[in-house]
Amino acid sequence: MAKSMVLEVVDRVSLSDAEVAQVRKLAAASQAAGYGESRLVWDGLSISDGGRPKQFLAYQAGRLVGFLSLEGLGEAEAEATGLLDPTAAAGPIVARLIAAARGACRAGGSGALLVAIDQRAQPAAEALVALGAAREFGEHKLAWPNSGAPALPDSDLQIAGAGPADAAEIAAILSHDMSIDPAGFVPHIENNMRKPNYHYYIARAGGTAAGTANVQQLNGEAYIYGLVVRPEYRGRGYGRQLMLRMLADHAAGSDQPMYIEVETENTPAHTLYRSLGFAHVATFDYFRVELTP
Repeated sequence: MAKSMVLEVVDRVSLSDAEVAQVRKLAAASQAAGYGESRLVWDGLSISDGGRPKQFLAYQAGRLVGFLSLEGLGEAEAEATGLLDPTAAAGPIVARLIAAARGACRAGGSGALLVAIDQRAQPAAEALVALGAAREFGEHKLAWPNSGAPALPDSDLQIAGAGPADAAEIAAILSHDMSIDPAGFVPHIENNMRKPNYHYYIARAGGTAAGTANVQQLNGEAYIYGLVVRPEYRGRGYGRQLMLRMLADHAAGSDQPMYIEVETENTPAHTLYRSLGFAHVATFDYFRVELTP
């Protein structure tokens, strides 16, 4: 094989400014070719946590042709997303990047790997399937255009910003929804609450915690995550009220859109968000990659 065709993959704990610039150029080329969006958190690419490598760059003839970023390394399930040069053959690049990600997950203690791909990036999806990956689920990304603060209804539901004192109640709501141990989830929420880009909400009905949600600032954009209402309080419009409160708070301090992601099979949630003015932006497929090829 000619030296110019050899793929070289390098790993990084964090990226230099020059490397971030290369990845941004690759993202622009990918989007221009119709491959859609990436799920990269640009704010975090150059931040070093002193841990294991989680950024992987694929070069060919000195040119960046692929990139993969891992999140949640060391947790039970790590998540990856990345970019491809639209003029290069996808198969070999994806194979090398996935091999690097598998090694990082095994070394870091993660038991599973999910890879998120915009549905429009078909070459990447086909390369993943060729490696034995299977699509597990999909998510729609929706945007609220922010045409002004919505009116808030009169209600017995009390919605407030949450702090560390509320972490146990929020953990109980979320862990029940995800069928995990709430005790182990409390430190995770408390840690998030200390981050400047997180803002949690808690909703109480008659003094009892009935629901929660949080807003995260990612790449300068506001995303709604973790919207959950306890089963016994569903059907009362509490989820809609939580949404309206977050939209109103966002509109009070910003003229930018607000985003939310919803699983493609979650028709009730999708219907709710569309009724609030959210519009479709992109759809991401999540592929499960076995850690032992």
